[in-house]
Amino acid sequence: MDMIPKKYLIFKIMWMLFFTIYFIIGLDAHGAKLRRTFMNICILDDNTATTNGVGQMAAWSCQRLNIPDPAIFRFTSSEKFLTWLDQNDSLLIDVCFLDIDLKSETNGLAIARLIKDKNYHTLLVFMTVYDHYFTEMVQVEPFRFLAKPFQYEEFHKVFLEVHKRINLENSENKCMYSFKKNGITFSVDLNDIISISSDKRKIILLHDNGDRPSFYGKLDQVEQDVKLLTDKFMRISKSFLVNTDFVESIGKNSLSIQGSTYNISPKYKAQTEKIT
Repeated sequence: MDMIPKKYLIFKIMWMLFFTIYFIIGLDAHGAKLRRTFMNICILDDNTATTNGVGQMAAWSCQRLNIPDPAIFRFTSSEKFLTWLDQNDSLLIDVCFLDIDLKSETNGLAIARLIKDKNYHTLLVFMTVYDHYFTEMVQVEPFRFLAKPFQYEEFHKVFLEVHKRINLENSENKCMYSFKKNGITFSVDLNDIISISSDKRKIILLHDNGDRPSFYGKLDQVEQDVKLLTDKFMRISKSFLVNTDFVESIGKNSLSIQGSTYNISPKYKAQTEKIT
């Protein structure tokens, strides 16, 4: 194994000291609990001071930009991160800040590829003191780089660009619907949702791939929110909204979608006649 150059060891020590101080001070000034989520942010680095420090910087940048606090997921183990990623398959990660040279069998580049395979739109920001990975890093299409050790203003400049890119993508795709479950924000493309139903207090989204993500809420409120994004969904009963793009046939009191029959309540029959 090659010896780490002395200058990089110095950088690493400075980096650890900087974030330890930054984080301790930040807890007093910015220790409020999260209120609501705008972004899902992942941070992966084998140094705890780094993951805590970057998380604090992200929270500060959100306050500075006057946007809702983010949901921040910190990991110092690539194995734990991969387990978490597998268990939260429906979670939309907006941006991932990750180191490349991790102390594990799976390095940051391999993890970056897995993240991109899961969701191509996740933005990757690499944090590293090494530059000999540059060619490999480019292959996973990183959004930005942060050379360690970096100061808060350098981080904020990158975070501002992340924020702008997310806003741009959201404006280009008007059918992304977001909901919260267990404090985590999930997003689905309504173009892929066949129906939205309610079972007592639970809202169930039927995806065309068979998935059924759910969360607690009221169908009347969900209907209002969905109508702000698209006019594809139509109420057919007290408990069901259906995506008209998936309707195959309409009978007297029911309609058919992918071989399944959905009953139409008399109250909503007139509007279903508008489906062509």
